[in-house]
Amino acid sequence: MSETVEALTTTPAPSEAPRELGLHSVTLRPAEENDISFVFNSWLRSYQSSDFAKGIPPKLYFPHHHQIIERILQRGGKLTIACLQDEPSAILGWLCIEGKVLHYVYVKKPYRQLGIATKLIDGNRFVVYTHQTYATGFLKKPLGPAAYDPYMI
Repeated sequence: MSETVEALTTTPAPSEAPRELGLHSVTLRPAEENDISFVFNSWLRSYQSSDFAKGIPPKLYFPHHHQIIERILQRGGKLTIACLQDEPSAILGWLCIEGKVLHYVYVKKPYRQLGIATKLIDGNRFVVYTHQTYATGFLKKPLGPAAYDPYMI
């Protein structure tokens, strides 16, 4: 009986996937054409729940914010992808910058708070960030003195 109780308390539930991802196994690369649909989808869906967008009806939010992202990329916005070193197609997160402006940083939920966003931001010195999200609270130290300015979109 005690073996059964011990097994139940020490064996993780099947839904609790181990989070054993070392930053040494994460690499950064420029976005490729086949990454763009994931970037748009994750940006639009994650920002929809932000304080800024949560009150905007989806029929207005999605087409208009899609246009905003398109304009950022057409102006020369640069996308950097965080992926597994051994599997570059496995996207963990991404960053969109334009000069000294940070437009958005996204990390998939299972990989959040593991340092991936910090790795994406590291080495860049931003003056402004344009999308304020829950995650920007965690990124205050790596962002440094950058100011929030949604009009730089």
